[in-house]
Amino acid sequence: MSASIEVRGDRAVLRSPFNQEALTTIRQVPGLRWSGTHRVWHGPVTCLEELITAAGQHWPLHLDNTVHQERARIVRARKSARSAVCDESLSLPGGQLYPYQAAGVRFLRDRHGVGLIADEMGLGKTVQALALAHSIDGPVLVICPASLRLNWAAEIEKWLHTPPRDIVIGGIKQKKRNPLPWTCVSQPDTLPAGAPFYVVNYDILSRWKNRLRLAAPWGLVVFDESHFLKNSRSQRSRAAQEIRDCSRRVVLLSGTPAANGIQDLWHQLHLLDPQLWSGKERGYKGFTAKYAGGFEGKWGWQLRPDRAKAGDLEDLGENIVGTFIARRTKTQVLPDLPKKTRCTVQLDTASMTTTNYMAQVSALEALREQLKGAAGNDERIQTIQGEILGGMATLRQRLGVMKVEAAVHWCNETLETKPFVIFAWHREVQTELYERLQREDDRKVGAIFGSHSAQERAATVAAFQAGELDVLVCSILAAGVGLTLTRASHVVFLERSYRPADLDQAEDRIHRIGQEQPCWAWYLDAPSTFDATLAKAVDAKRDAHSLVLDGEVLRMDGSPQAQLQLFQLYMNARQ
Repeated sequence: MSASIEVRGDRAVLRSPFNQEALTTIRQVPGLRWSGTHRVWHGPVTCLEELITAAGQHWPLHLDNTVHQERARIVRARKSARSAVCDESLSLPGGQLYPYQAAGVRFLRDRHGVGLIADEMGLGKTVQALALAHSIDGPVLVICPASLRLNWAAEIEKWLHTPPRDIVIGGIKQKKRNPLPWTCVSQPDTLPAGAPFYVVNYDILSRWKNRLRLAAPWGLVVFDESHFLKNSRSQRSRAAQEIRDCSRRVVLLSGTPAANGIQDLWHQLHLLDPQLWSGKERGYKGFTAKYAGGFEGKWGWQLRPDRAKAGDLEDLGENIVGTFIARRTKTQVLPDLPKKTRCTVQLDTASMTTTNYMAQVSALEALREQLKGAAGNDERIQTIQGEILGGMATLRQRLGVMKVEAAVHWCNETLETKPFVIFAWHREVQTELYERLQREDDRKVGAIFGSHSAQERAATVAAFQAGELDVLVCSILAAGVGLTLTRASHVVFLERSYRPADLDQAEDRIHRIGQEQPCWAWYLDAPSTFDATLAKAVDAKRDAHSLVLDGEVLRMDGSPQAQLQLFQLYMNARQ
């Protein structure tokens, strides 16, 4: 008598006649379960090859056509997981993906929407997850660090053209005077139903899990920076597992999935496939005993990674990359990457004190009303316009100071130990930023301000290039030209200049002869502030487009007229 194997969705199914001798072999297949109701063995498709091998030892096998199709998907996924190319292009409403990103999306599709994208930082893991979300039905839940919630909302809006009101962000109380454009809810019991996208942070997961489970089934659950789930016993990880069980598709994103050691990886593999990564050999102890030198010591289970065999680790990499993980490095995809990439980051407003900024907004709104009332009185108009120019400078300075704490937090989480240069416009902001970064124990910080002499600037540049400094805080004007800072491949802007040319010059301090890496320019914005107005104007100028205000082309030359135009543009946006 023969046995048959087929694939149903993401499950492998074995139908076989009873064979006592075969039971021992079949039970050793990881993740396989017996269904008394249907009288079949079934398990995740990731165990398909092991199931075929085990069953083939005891019965002649009939392999359904779905098995051959799944095997083809497995082969294709293994290729896509390491590939920088893809034989099909992929576009979203917000733009076209790079070939290696399209390959990553194909990997996820071939793995039935279950996988870890472990591409290096800056290669666009977010858009790969969004491309998968775009192709499926059902609501999408994104779980990420608190500092990335607003950035996820902005990326969803940018790439999928989802209306802001259809993006729900949990754990943020909407402000009346300066509301965010997205739907924000501070408590789980007020979470609205029926939205296509929900974004929550890890810190609130254990408190929100019951409400999120009630919203199931999810079409897709995304865990961004999944290495945050490195302890499966923590409340956060347990809540993540409960929510993961509410979706057949789960995508993990992390450029450093094993940041503290190979043991971190097991927790994420278990989240992807809890049935497969369990038991004596593939459970935590079995996994870490083999790959991290785990042993039962005096104080419980202990790890000695130096005892792990290099060959075992190489075998692990061969087995899981392509089956569970896709990873590409910058070196691999270098031909695809532009030499310089600009990214806008929406900073989390939770750590921002907006009182001073909003007070200045109110003062400017009052000046706008005075300007309307002064129609026909040229002398009065000129006086008010002078006050507006001073008020706009104060507004920008207060906005910059307001963002410092959130900016430092973002740099710590995203850039970690990488050297970088960070620019600001106002001296007060530069000083605040420099002093705050100096309080970081693991970073050596230098500065180039307008008050520094040419000799001081040269010495600071030399120290940074030699690796004696990790971070440079710079004035856009003082350090924006003539300096070579190619040790860094990341440049950060806490503030913008009114003139796009100033920003381009500052970006090119790291993007010049001698730079061997692709460069990233990060613009850190506070949502629903003047940042949005200035960003729109700068981007339009860079793209050779023109913004028109009251029949006049918006000038971006830093002149008083240009600043007054931006004031009017910002006031209009607030109405």
